[in-house]
Amino acid sequence: MNSFIKTIAFGLAALCLVLLAGGITALVMAKRSGHLDPVALRKLVLNEEERTWLATMQTRRPEPAATPSHEAREDELLSRIAELANADQAARLVSDLRRQKQTLDERQTWIDQQEADLRLAKADLERIKGQLDGRLRQVQEETARQQTEHRSWAEAALAEAKLVDAIKQVDLERVKEQVKIFESMKEGAWQSLRRFSPRDIARYLHLMDPKRAAKILATAEADKENPDITLAIHRAYLRLDPTGMTGDMTQHLARLYSFMAPEAIVSSLRGTTLQETTEVLGALGEPKKQADVLALIRAEDPRRETEIQKLLAQTAPPTR
Repeated sequence: MNSFIKTIAFGLAALCLVLLAGGITALVMAKRSGHLDPVALRKLVLNEEERTWLATMQTRRPEPAATPSHEAREDELLSRIAELANADQAARLVSDLRRQKQTLDERQTWIDQQEADLRLAKADLERIKGQLDGRLRQVQEETARQQTEHRSWAEAALAEAKLVDAIKQVDLERVKEQVKIFESMKEGAWQSLRRFSPRDIARYLHLMDPKRAAKILATAEADKENPDITLAIHRAYLRLDPTGMTGDMTQHLARLYSFMAPEAIVSSLRGTTLQETTEVLGALGEPKKQADVLALIRAEDPRRETEIQKLLAQTAPPTR
């Protein structure tokens, strides 16, 4: 079967080659004989009238081109100039618009950048504001806590002060009762007071009647077993603060000395400093007793008396 098909195919191919060769040969012969000339071909496809019109068109002389008038040329020239001017103006406008657009684009870019910076700054401000608000709350809470503590402390201090005042008042009343007992003992009061400390003795003497206190102080000066007791009482007396407010007790002590003899005063002041002796003598307020005391001091120690006189002169009020 395959051999038969191949045989037929080869036969058809040979037939096509023969026909092709015959066609090419016929075309070549027709070309040589003039049967393929354009004129001959026109005779085959065109009628007589169409061939005549084509022949006429080939032999017709070309028509002269229409010459435009002077006005037409001016109008055309003006139109051309206008077109060129409009084109140039349009180009300039386009260029200006492009430059404006570029400027606007740059401006928009700058605005966008500024807006971004503003957003960042706003975010920073919000963050800082949050931190400040938190710090403010902490300060307010701390302030409220401190105020509460201060109020509590003030209330506690006030309560303690009231308690101390109450205790002092009770103690003062107790001391006053003891003072009454010592005053009733008269000459024997020193035998009981000598067992107390100089501070307590000075306290009792301060609350006593000045005359009775002066007598007890003179008795203390004569106590041979405690030769330094009057000096200790003197210094303790100056440090007293019976009212709870620190003040000068020199005037009170000088009042006690004013009821004592000059010899007893000199004996009580023997161990004091020059300043203390001067202050007591200045507070006595009795020139005669001052002179008597100074005379006794001069007899014991002239130099001490001279220094006291100088100090008294410095502290004396100016004469008018």
